[in-house]
Amino acid sequence: MSTIKVNSIKNTSTADGGIVIDGSGHVTVDDLQMPTAGALSNRNLIINGGMSVSQRTTSEAGITTNKYSACDRMQVYPINLGTWTVSQETSGFSDTWETGATERFRTYFKALCTTPNASPGAAEQAFVLYTVESQDLKCLQYGTTQAKPAVFSFWVKSNRTGNASVDFGQYQNGSKQLSAQYTINTPNTWEYKTIALPADPAGSFDYDNDGGLQIYFFLNSGSGNTGGSHSTSWRAYSAPGSNASNLGVGGTVNDYFAITGIQLELGSKSTSFEHRSYGDELARCQRYFQRGRNTFYVYYSGSSTLETFARFAVDMRATPGSASLSSATYLGNGFNASTTLIDETGLQINYPGSAAGYNGARVVYIANAE
Repeated sequence: MSTIKVNSIKNTSTADGGIVIDGSGHVTVDDLQMPTAGALSNRNLIINGGMSVSQRTTSEAGITTNKYSACDRMQVYPINLGTWTVSQETSGFSDTWETGATERFRTYFKALCTTPNASPGAAEQAFVLYTVESQDLKCLQYGTTQAKPAVFSFWVKSNRTGNASVDFGQYQNGSKQLSAQYTINTPNTWEYKTIALPADPAGSFDYDNDGGLQIYFFLNSGSGNTGGSHSTSWRAYSAPGSNASNLGVGGTVNDYFAITGIQLELGSKSTSFEHRSYGDELARCQRYFQRGRNTFYVYYSGSSTLETFARFAVDMRATPGSASLSSATYLGNGFNASTTLIDETGLQINYPGSAAGYNGARVVYIANAE
């Protein structure tokens, strides 16, 4: 059998695209990188990486402690470092692309500092956190001789420029760490970043419904998280190395950090962002948090409490840590409803009745299993 060895295959009448093969045998088609490992679809291990889903709110001000807000799965995490407004922004990556953008996104996550901390104390820090569920990481095969490399990519924009840190922690392995540096070169300009995650035969995931990999986008910190060094391989956790390159977002008022297009995939080359449908992305997000609606009609004939079951839109990661009725419209004689969590499949809604007859309620529930 013969082998043809070429660097590229192109039509003689065009300078556009074609098939290009680099020195390692990796292939691009029309300037789009083909995956170097894994499937063509369902490549992205990040949920809501394009920031399209925002079930809680599109903007929240006055944040001084860790919480999920705005874009689903994104947790802003200030520890005694400033006051923040977190929002889902829809003005960027639109029909008229913002500066630097070469991919199509309609939404992004933004953390804006409204009360700064110019001199953070040693233990003070602020970051944006994303957690990957452990059982979604099976494809990496950490802890075996077949462990696979991965690549992490994202679009970022800030008014601050300079070196910044993104920290990866193996949550179920003593927070074993990979700390990487990236650079924001130009203010207020979208820039695309990629970071290689080497295979870890000595890694460890429990492959259960708990967090397996934590990803920290550091905004700012005091000396307790700076002064160390980054790493190109997995190592024991080092607090000074987690934010070795401190971007300093939050040192002055109106500092901001914006991000979208987050992707984690198998292989050694980043590919174009995998755009999933809104319905698909919403269902994935509802595994962790959901706001649902149910309407019930029942016949009340006595003084006992009526009970009915509301099934969640999708089964959640675990029994929600909290659930509530955010609003209720009562039909018929009316009730004062309350909830009892059953498990990850749904909740029981209790109606203490007051008069016989046909009754019902239209309720909006909120369940949180982050």
